[in-house]
Amino acid sequence: MVPRAGQLVSTDDEWEPYRLLDVYGTPVVPVAVFFRELLAAGRSVATFCSYGMDLLRW
Repeated sequence: MVPRAGQLVSTDDEWEPYRLLDVYGTPVVPVAVFFRELLAAGRSVATFCSYGMDLLRW
């Protein structure tokens, strides 16, 4: 079993629907940049959740 090393949180911000946090609760900046690119490309909010969960498992 792999220990949990962060979390994906939903926000009420339409410009940042999800935020990936590290083990200390700090936003992971490279992921935030990636999520902004997804937003600019018009991806659905479900995509953020799916990719965020994938990144946590990776």
